[in-house]
Parts: sequence; C-alpha cells; structure tokens
Amino acid sequence: MQEIPIRCHAVSFVAVRVVNGKNEVLLLRRTRCLQGKWFQIAGAVEKGETARQADGSSHDRLLI
Repeated sequence: MQEIPIRCHAVSFVAVRVVNGKNEVLLLRRTRCLQGKWFQIAGAVEKGETARQADGSSHDRLLI
C-alpha cells in the first residue's frame, strides 16, 4: 500500500487522566490573545519535525 504524505503545520494535544474514578483534562489559560479563555495544549510544527515529534506522543509515557 502506498503511503499518503501528511502536511501538518500545527498540533493539538489533550492530556486526560482518571483520578478517583473521575476524568480530568489538562487545559491552559490564555494570557495574551483570547485572554482568560481555556484551551488544550497546541503549537506549531517546526521545519523538519513531524507532527508526532511536535506533540510529544513519541514518548512512551507522559507524566503530568
């Protein structure tokens, strides 16, 4: 099967954990643009970097 190239310029990462049977989601509060609004972690993919490298999911385990 031929691989389909993916062009990605931005990534979004959502961290979820379960504490005492309840789901918790990590959000960041904006301080400049859209000040005071809550968002998931997001950023740009740098030149030569894959989306997977940019979002950190290439790690075996992420700890919050």
